[in-house]
Amino acid sequence: MLEDRRKLANSRGGVSMNRMESDRCPVCKNDKVIGDAIKISTTAVEQAVYCLDCDAEWVNRYKLVSQEVSA
Repeated sequence: MLEDRRKLANSRGGVSMNRMESDRCPVCKNDKVIGDAIKISTTAVEQAVYCLDCDAEWVNRYKLVSQEVSA
């Protein structure tokens, strides 16, 4: 399964260069990570993420903390 994710990352031209600290592996701190599809619910957004270097797996969870109205 992890090998499939590596192939997917390579087919997309590698891993995205737009990186935040939260996009790094919490185990080895590498930025060679790939995420599954984003799941959106009424209270949160989640994405399963995998490190292509050390094979760690984790879930990034996001929540809305504020809203801004634009003109």
